Amino acid sequence: MFLNKFFAHTYTETNSDVAVTCSTECNRWLVNPAIDLLLCCGGLTWLLVAAHLILNKFDQTANAAIMLTACIAPLIHGFSEPHIAATLTRLFGNSDTRRRFSFHSIVLPLLGCFLVAAGLFVKGFVGGLLKLYLIWLTQHFAAQSYGLVLLYCYKNQYTLTKFDKRLMNTLLNSAALLVVVRQLGNPDYAINDFLGQRMPHWGTMSALLEPFCTIVLQAMVALFVGRCLARYCISGKCLPLPALMIITTSITMFVAGYELFGVFWMYAPAFFHAAQYLVLTLAGHLKRCADLDVTKEKASLLSENVALERGLRYYAILLLISVGIFVILPALLHLLGFSYQLAFANVFCVVSLHHFASDAAIWKFRDPRLQNEFKLPSNAVRN
Repeated sequence: MFLNKFFAHTYTETNSDVAVTCSTECNRWLVNPAIDLLLCCGGLTWLLVAAHLILNKFDQTANAAIMLTACIAPLIHGFSEPHIAATLTRLFGNSDTRRRFSFHSIVLPLLGCFLVAAGLFVKGFVGGLLKLYLIWLTQHFAAQSYGLVLLYCYKNQYTLTKFDKRLMNTLLNSAALLVVVRQLGNPDYAINDFLGQRMPHWGTMSALLEPFCTIVLQAMVALFVGRCLARYCISGKCLPLPALMIITTSITMFVAGYELFGVFWMYAPAFFHAAQYLVLTLAGHLKRCADLDVTKEKASLLSENVALERGLRYYAILLLISVGIFVILPALLHLLGFSYQLAFANVFCVVSLHHFASDAAIWKFRDPRLQNEFKLPSNAVRN
């Protein structure tokens, strides 16, 4: 019943040409308050982090926290890999998108095949790709968070000036930069092995760079808070709660102390980043289904069961694609004589890099197609 309500709400909001028009309150959310706050804004991540820390506090052996992580491991994979597949379905799903983003749909996949081959035959090549992946990862997280913040501001009619946008973008990227600087210059945060592969050492950044980036970030936080308070005093409008939660969660996961940093990164990639992307693309998928129904003159509103069926079918497709890419393909390479661990790390890294590059291109809210898909006021986007 809960799933029925979830998918039906999503479909009803997007299918405004067929269904009764949603209220302004409904349109302020991507799906609905519960789903948005839990999966898009970091609510579930905060709950899991809190549970993990509480279990660690009362169980000094950490066995309880390890059991928590083990129990939700299938969910972690159930969110993480399909969210990458969601990019592939958006990019390759129709001929118009493939044509408009031909570089990402043709050139980059060919380059990816070359990189996979190089990773299989050139010793240490995959380690270098993984190093690049970990550096790019934080910027990718920051860019997606920034895009979701813009989306919620648009949907809540919270006007953003160019200065506001640049301030929020700089704030999130300053936090992401601090992660990279720590990774390259602070032994406590350095990652030398990842997915069973040894990564190269690309030199150590100056010890002065981390404090400098910290000061810059603190200044950006102070400027951002001051700007929000000033706008509230002048206009009486607050930054929408979902946008504030996304910014708070993103900065916390980037700049938390060593112990909290590790706990956040156990859960945030799946239950914050991947989850919000799945919800976002699911909403878009159901909207496109609704548009097809209108063009085919299906004049009745989809029932809850049909909406649920479409949502689950969409997720099943993503799950099958992710199994094919991240399980079957490495297994085939293993049958050809390559190490499964190397093959998996190689494929995962190359596909993820393609995911980063493609997302940066296809998610532009100035695109009228996206404005229509997510019911955004074009005048707000143009500011």
